[in-house]
Amino acid sequence: MCVAPCPRPSRAQPLTARPMRADEVKPRHSKLVHEVPTTWHQMCVFFIASTDEEDKEFKVHSPLIFGASALIVFFQCAAVCAILTSTVLPSCTNNYQCEQAQDQGTFCEVSRFASRCQYCGEAPVDTENAQNATIMRELCDNPGGNLAKLEFGRNYPKDRVEMWCSGCVDPMTGKADPLKQVDVMTGNVKAMNWFDWLTLVCTVVVFSLHIVAELKGIELCNIAIRHAEEAKERDGSRDLGEYSVPLQIINGIRRWMFLPTLAASIPMMVAFKGGDALSVCMNTVAIVFLTEVDDVMFNYGIGERVRERAKVAGRVPLAKNEEEKLSRTKGVHVFLVTVSVIGGVIHMGYDESGYLFGMTFQFFAFWVAGTMEGLIDVDDSLCQKASHCIKTAFYCFCGFWLFDHLIEKSGHTIVDYINE
Repeated sequence: MCVAPCPRPSRAQPLTARPMRADEVKPRHSKLVHEVPTTWHQMCVFFIASTDEEDKEFKVHSPLIFGASALIVFFQCAAVCAILTSTVLPSCTNNYQCEQAQDQGTFCEVSRFASRCQYCGEAPVDTENAQNATIMRELCDNPGGNLAKLEFGRNYPKDRVEMWCSGCVDPMTGKADPLKQVDVMTGNVKAMNWFDWLTLVCTVVVFSLHIVAELKGIELCNIAIRHAEEAKERDGSRDLGEYSVPLQIINGIRRWMFLPTLAASIPMMVAFKGGDALSVCMNTVAIVFLTEVDDVMFNYGIGERVRERAKVAGRVPLAKNEEEKLSRTKGVHVFLVTVSVIGGVIHMGYDESGYLFGMTFQFFAFWVAGTMEGLIDVDDSLCQKASHCIKTAFYCFCGFWLFDHLIEKSGHTIVDYINE
């Protein structure tokens, strides 16, 4: 019996694959999300903790890698404090520089420590006497005399009185310019129209996303440090050695001092450099680059082989609860940072008590956000949540203390003068 061969399928009719059974279907995503290192700090944690033979040539440079990480953070903190200080009180050596930086109503308050442009009305001169032409002419004719010491105080040297007279006293009328910081703040904010406010809101939201991106890098470093410590206790596959605590301190400074100070600089720039749309956009772009320093160092400051090794082997696995925590962190911080910055601008424009509260709203926002992270974590017990809240308050206080210390060192406050 002849059996005819099976017909070959036509080329016009493609072969159809057998449908996979339900138990053969592969999941689209793995159970763990792996984050690739994108910053210098993440690479630093990976190479210091690694115990692989392939990474020994890099691990021997751990002190250098860690030192560079610490220097990056120091530069970021110093730079943001200098920017914030110069926004209010630009540096100077003479009154002409103050006129160029802040126009009229300022003088150069020369000091051995930090010479800054100060507002005429902030000098310790009696307000009524400052508008008395006779007293002002007598004072400026003899800046080292008894009248000057009576008005300014004995700790205010002759050269500073001369600077004040030259920059603040009108030679025609003999009266002093009464301009104060609060006048500049309220004037710039109240001059903003609704287009400027819309631009500010949009700019602050984008700025908040940059803050969240930096915060994500900090959280990934903390997770990598925690995983390394757990691996050391479990099987010794990771070992940070003596670098565990210093790395946590660096991450703490980044989160609790650098980021809130960076956020505080926005309302200060709006209040003192102008709230028009162009000034808001340009000034915000000018400071956002500080969050990119560690990214640039990682992408362009190291060799290709080192970077690729960190990207391939330094992935940080995230459990479900860690992934959810990162997601919650983003939304909470974007909202609170935006509200704190906008609220700081409004406070500076309509509250004549000064800019102290408007500049510290951001630290409060980071404290609230950090506290909420622990409270909404359903996996933690009540004792763990209470411990998290206490630690968050302590870290935020330490960050604000460091901020206050660096701001003072950068010349923001008037230096206590030495008796002559």
